[in-house]
Amino acid sequence: MIDKREHILITAEALFAEKGFEGTSVRELCAKAGVNVAMVSYYFGSKEQLMEALIEFRSGFMREKLDEIRKQSISASEKMELIIDHYVSRIFSNSQYHRILHRELSLQQRSQFNSIISKLLMVNFSVIRDIINDGIESKEFKNVDVELTIVSMIGTITQVVVSSFLTCKLLNEKHNELMVVTDKSHQQRVSKHLKEMLLAYLKK
Repeated sequence: MIDKREHILITAEALFAEKGFEGTSVRELCAKAGVNVAMVSYYFGSKEQLMEALIEFRSGFMREKLDEIRKQSISASEKMELIIDHYVSRIFSNSQYHRILHRELSLQQRSQFNSIISKLLMVNFSVIRDIINDGIESKEFKNVDVELTIVSMIGTITQVVVSSFLTCKLLNEKHNELMVVTDKSHQQRVSKHLKEMLLAYLKK
């Protein structure tokens, strides 16, 4: 059972994804969450601080999993496969959050959010960079453009989830945003494609 603080965060996430940060008022958030305004002030202080808490809340799960994968005694290829599966799973299951990130980074309207988002994402990306570099040093991987490899992986997943209308067009399916992220066959297709494409590119 989630606590009040987490309930407020999850409610805010849904509203921010639907209406944007500016388009969501604290009163609307409180009404949707079934709490009073004082509760938001108590837990977060302000709407801006609530947004910052949401970013940290969601990013923390990814960071813990990446650290766990990095420490495993398996090949760099196996680590990349686990990372791809985890990123696809997390972004698909938290599509609303990733729409928020995409909107904030695209619009560049709030420097404090952009700074926090970039910092947290770069911490996660640094783990992937280290794993690819380890594979290069061990001669398991070719000497590739590490940074653009990460961009290719994250960009593909984000494009499928954030641009659901275009995804459905490409897949020749009727547009259904919820179906894109809940249909397991889409998630499996993206994971399979990325593993085949990236490992073919990375491995000697």
